[in-house]
Amino acid sequence: MRWVVFIKYDPQFQSIIDLKGKTFGITRFGGGSHINTVLLAKDQGWLVNQNEEQGNNIRIEPVGDLNSLVNAIRKGIIDCFIWESPSISFLLDSGILRAIGEVHPSWPCFMVAATTDFIEMSSNQIKSVLDSIHGAAKIFHSEVDYSLGIMKKIYKPSEDACQRFMKSVKYSTGGKISKKVLKETMTTLSNVGAISKVANVSNIIFPYFSTTTD
Repeated sequence: MRWVVFIKYDPQFQSIIDLKGKTFGITRFGGGSHINTVLLAKDQGWLVNQNEEQGNNIRIEPVGDLNSLVNAIRKGIIDCFIWESPSISFLLDSGILRAIGEVHPSWPCFMVAATTDFIEMSSNQIKSVLDSIHGAAKIFHSEVDYSLGIMKKIYKPSEDACQRFMKSVKYSTGGKISKKVLKETMTTLSNVGAISKVANVSNIIFPYFSTTTD
C-alpha cells in the first residue's frame, strides 16, 4: 500500500528534503503513521542514534486520529504526517492538504494474527474466516467496477485517486507468507519499539493456515 507524506496546502515545503528537522504528526507510537515516519527518516539519513524519537533531524508528535492530524497541521502544531492513500484523497481534492512524497514499505499493510491458545481451540473457525477474506480479496481484484464503487462510497476519493490505488495495491488471495518480508517487518517494529525482539520466523507461522516462501 502507498503511504503519502501530507503537508499544509502552502508553498513552504517543496520536497521531502525540506522536512528535515520538522515535526511529523502520528496517531500513536507503534502505529502505521509512526512506523512509516521512522522508515522515511531512516531512508533520508535523518536518524542519528538508536533512540529514533531523540534524533536531532526529525521530531515526532502523537496527536490522535486523522481529524486530529489535520487540525494539528492547520494550527501549526505539526508540519506534516504520513497516511495511506486513497482514504484521505478528499482532503487533497478540497485543497486542505498537499502531497509531497510517498513511502512504499516492502511488507503487507495488514496481517492476521492469533494467540496459540486460540488457534488450538478454534483452528477450523479461523480457517473459515481466512477463506472468506481470501474470497473477498479475489472479488476485489476481479470485480474492479464493484470495488471502485465501494471505495468511492466510503472514502469519497476522486476517480483518478481510485484508479491509482487499484494499480498500486494487492491483497493476498491465498495465504502465502514471505519469511524474508516477515523478518524485515519484525526488525522494523523492533527498531521503533513496537515489539521487544525479533522472533524466529518458523515459530510464529502456523502451517495449517498458510505456506511460506523464502
